[in-house]
Amino acid sequence: MDAMTGLASGPVRRNAVDRERVPACDMIRYVADDEGRVVPDLAGKLPGRGVWLAASRDAVVLAVRRNVFARELRRKVVADPELADRVEALLLRRCLQQLSLARRAGQLVAGFDQVAAALSADAAGGRSGGVLVLARDAAADAERLRRAARGRVVLSAFSREDMGRQIGRDALVYASMEGGAIAAKLVAEARKLRGFRDFEMIIPDRRSPGHEGGTTKEGKSRTQ
Repeated sequence: MDAMTGLASGPVRRNAVDRERVPACDMIRYVADDEGRVVPDLAGKLPGRGVWLAASRDAVVLAVRRNVFARELRRKVVADPELADRVEALLLRRCLQQLSLARRAGQLVAGFDQVAAALSADAAGGRSGGVLVLARDAAADAERLRRAARGRVVLSAFSREDMGRQIGRDALVYASMEGGAIAAKLVAEARKLRGFRDFEMIIPDRRSPGHEGGTTKEGKSRTQ
């Protein structure tokens, strides 16, 4: 996977629902805990036999409906009908945590004027990369920031209240995160979250020589 854009590459896994091979970076592993309950292993560190599913709400719903977890884990398990909602909530929390981490690391700029100035300075210095984070209900003037965010991932997935809580404010609408490990983690988690809720996520297309002008607008993945 590209460290910044999260574009798929690297190892692949078999999606247990439809047997298709999917890049591991676009999948989620599930295991059974000691009481036989199916839980998502979002960090990829839980012990035991695992089940890999595409990172999408449809994949989880079908896996629960078709008893895929019991079949793949080869044991009796309990799969909560609301498992997809739980995964969405956990992914959302993991995404928002990156905003807090970036702030503590001095890698987050908050506020419209501050973000606009940071984007302008990056453009003047020939720098690209990073993430422009906009609240889902950002005002129309956010379009000015989108146009200035050349070479950056544009992410509009969170409420202004959720964003604000990460930096000790009541609300936050505009933020810019420097390129680096924290930004890459946010993009990777957001790509997975995109399979569970609908939001805008625009990724610069860096796979072609003219990537600076191209973008890839992410869509929700579905498993039939």
